[in-house]
Parts: sequence; C-alpha cells; structure tokens
Amino acid sequence: MTDSPLAQYLTSIPELQLARGQFLYSSLPSRKEVNPTGYSGAINWWETTLANLVAKGLISEHKLILVADENLREGLRYGKLGRPASLGGVLVSPS
Repeated sequence: MTDSPLAQYLTSIPELQLARGQFLYSSLPSRKEVNPTGYSGAINWWETTLANLVAKGLISEHKLILVADENLREGLRYGKLGRPASLGGVLVSPS
C-alpha cells in the first residue's frame, strides 16, 4: 500500500521528526497557562501548517475551505504521534 500524498508530506516536516512533534500533537489547552510561549508557538505552527496543507490541496479539494472534522484528524495521523489532540482548539484559538 502506498502512503497518501498527505502522509508523505507529513514525513517531510522536520518538527514531527523531533520530540517537538509530541508537543504539537498533544492536548494544548492544558499547556496554555504553564507554558504560554510553547502554547503560542504550537498554535502558530498549526496555523501555518494547516494553511500550507490546504494550499497544497492535501487536506481539502478547495484551496479556500478547510473541513475540520474527524476525517481531518485521522488524515493527520502520524506514526507514534497518532492524531492531533488539540486540532479543534487550534482552529478556534486567536493568534
């Protein structure tokens, strides 16, 4: 079975190859108060990454529409990191 274009792209993201990937895929709201800098950085990373994925047509067939549902979370499943736990919070959090 061949990896999807999204799965292939995820392997090219350096942050996901590091321990930082665990932080990015973890539940972020609990970290907002104890690590505001890390929280802010993770929110910014997700915003940029999601925008890039949409622009490349990897998570939406329309370049201006992002459908944030369980299919998106499952599509972003990455190796040992699993699915991003805080994706909903990332999408509604102000930058």
